[in-house]
Amino acid sequence: MKNSRKILKTTALIVFFILILIILEYFLLTKINTKKESFLKNQGELSFYWQSIENIKNTEKQLALHKKEISEIKSIFLNETSIIDFIQRLEYLAKQSKVSLEMERANIPRGESGEKPIFDLIIIGDFSEVYKFINLLENDIYQVVFEKVLIKESLSDQDKWEASTKIKLLSYIPLKI
Repeated sequence: MKNSRKILKTTALIVFFILILIILEYFLLTKINTKKESFLKNQGELSFYWQSIENIKNTEKQLALHKKEISEIKSIFLNETSIIDFIQRLEYLAKQSKVSLEMERANIPRGESGEKPIFDLIIIGDFSEVYKFINLLENDIYQVVFEKVLIKESLSDQDKWEASTKIKLLSYIPLKI
């Protein structure tokens, strides 16, 4: 009997340990599966964020490639604060065509009246130089309308020609006041 009790106790103890191992394995597998699901979910979110970062990098690269075009487009449209750029461009074109440029009047409207800036210019030089300046201005990046162009021989110098022009700048966005 003693032997059978010992065997029974040993068997019960072994079954108890096996049962504890099975329960422990179940809880460990449950925890592992929970962590695995959480890991897969986080991995999916991480993949989504990495893809977003790649998309942002690609967009930045595309913007960098088109930065020159964007700045050129922005430079065409002037406002009251950047009208100086247009005047400097006029001076540059005058230098390129070797004419003397004088601005008689500049009418730059304020606010959103819808009016466009108007410039009265006097251009002095050889006929071909005066013509070249007008041609360069007509084909420049700024959209202008020639409201008046009067070319005549200069009264002060017989070898020179004088052009009196009135231009309206179309590519102009007035500032909101």
